[in-house]
Amino acid sequence: MKKILFKISDGIKVFSVAAIMVIVVATMIMEIASKKRDYSESENRHLATFPEISFETIKNGDFTKGVENYLCDHFPFRDSFMNIYAYVQRVEGKKEINGVYLCDDGYYIEKNEPYKNTDKFVSKIKGLCDNYSDVNITLMMVPTAITINKDKLPKNADGGTQLEEIEKVKGKLNNYSDKLTICDVTNELMEGAKEGAMYYKTDHHWTTLGAYYAFKKYCKDNGLSDHGIEEYELNEVSKDFYGTISSKVNDTKIKPDKIVSFDKDRDLEVMYQSGLSDSLYNEEYLDKKDKYSYFLNNINDKIIITNKSIKEDRKGKTLLVYKDSYANCFVPFLTDEFETIIVLDSRYYMYGGASLAKDFNVTDILVLYNMNTVDTDTGINGIY
Repeated sequence: MKKILFKISDGIKVFSVAAIMVIVVATMIMEIASKKRDYSESENRHLATFPEISFETIKNGDFTKGVENYLCDHFPFRDSFMNIYAYVQRVEGKKEINGVYLCDDGYYIEKNEPYKNTDKFVSKIKGLCDNYSDVNITLMMVPTAITINKDKLPKNADGGTQLEEIEKVKGKLNNYSDKLTICDVTNELMEGAKEGAMYYKTDHHWTTLGAYYAFKKYCKDNGLSDHGIEEYELNEVSKDFYGTISSKVNDTKIKPDKIVSFDKDRDLEVMYQSGLSDSLYNEEYLDKKDKYSYFLNNINDKIIITNKSIKEDRKGKTLLVYKDSYANCFVPFLTDEFETIIVLDSRYYMYGGASLAKDFNVTDILVLYNMNTVDTDTGINGIY
């Protein structure tokens, strides 16, 4: 009898091992044969590409890490597995899912990872100041919801160190105070949060209202006009915006955000990669998952905006913007103060801004990054 049981047990083990091997092999085949996506619409980000193979990347571990990221991003049925994982986490009552805190008032707030590249960021800003000594330069580092909406975080949640990091950067740039204006919008966003939403509940971006409060501080710090909210026509362009964070949490009961545009009559000429337009918005994105791309027509390596109806005293003023996506709903406000605005996404624009600054006689530069990308955005390498 024992022999029979042992045989059955051994048979089960062999079957289990064989089944696992079949699954692993099948997954590998599917991984190799499946069509690779460059972009995840649900996460609103570009997926990892296969890393460069070289002696240096193998030696320093970048190749191994790159392969790991590549396989994770292109794993078969990845979105379905992520949905199942998030559902299980919610059922277990977890207050953190996929790096996102489930917060009060329906907010979903991304964690802030420890900073590692502060000195690199600071060196880029110093280089910018050294190379454009006769240009008015402003640095805006925008705290994210984890700082401004800290009161909504779950008990014992890690609120991050964004404010400390901003102060650290200020200190390291103290010797450049005659060349650089650091526009700290923290207080404005905290005060604004008492009046309305500075950030979306389902997305990592600030709202247009949040960008407006920051714009007012930018104008104050640079001696520009004070633009009251009554100057703009507020239009609700979407009632069903589910942002990037909602894709990580996968909560079917989550309520959508609204997107509001601050409109104003302007005679604009906007040169995108796709061609010439007279608008800073692309309504086609309002019918897609990535509705935030309504602002500034999604990703463009370079955008040139000309306000042909600019006031006389602002003619000749030209602004060069180095930015992440937080600037997309911020830039429209700037068109009232500058005749020409050059917007660079230096992750994709490979030629630097020096030649553009010279060709367009740039008078002002703005570097605008949110505190989640200050440390990680590859575009920082192209600031100067």
